[in-house]
Amino acid sequence: MSFEEMTVEHILPKRALKSDHRTVSEVYSINQRSGLTLLCGKMLSYKGKQISAKGCNSWKGRHFDKYLEEQVQPHTRVRKLHTGHQVALFILGYLALYRRYGYQVALTKAGALCRQQFFNPRDFLNQVPKACQFAFMGSGPLEYTPEEKEYWGEPFDISIMKDLALIRMRSSVFYVPISRDPRIPLATSIPYAPSKYVFRADFSTLVE
Repeated sequence: MSFEEMTVEHILPKRALKSDHRTVSEVYSINQRSGLTLLCGKMLSYKGKQISAKGCNSWKGRHFDKYLEEQVQPHTRVRKLHTGHQVALFILGYLALYRRYGYQVALTKAGALCRQQFFNPRDFLNQVPKACQFAFMGSGPLEYTPEEKEYWGEPFDISIMKDLALIRMRSSVFYVPISRDPRIPLATSIPYAPSKYVFRADFSTLVE
């Protein structure tokens, strides 16, 4: 997929942030509070059948944004989470990881599982770890204070564990699976140059 087929989109839907206190809007822009990432804008099809005319962002908006809005806005926040809310948070966490660490999150076994879950919004796949199928919810501040600035600014706080990432989105906390520690840089070079000819061994060393 080419860069031209990607679009910059909000992870947290803008509608979910419309009830933020006026002072918050003056301190942090909507882009800061929602988090921006790249999503595909190309038509999606599966087995020859069109499933989303405007790509991943359209799919996300149709299946997840309403649930996310219900968890962020104080006046619409649900007291009990349903499966749709939990799957929406799971996908939100994956997009937050992708936003921070890029394709080294997406191109892993756990990343493939998250992408499969993205297209199964109604229920968790059996392969999703049980620890990633629930969320802890709390109550957050309603007004901006300097002491609470971290709550309103960066929308996602990420802690890396062995095979899980702990994601905090405002007053919600939940897990997303990972296959490797994304803080460890990927190798940008290999210790030997691949041989130009398949049947000709290359015995060159690092030190000539």
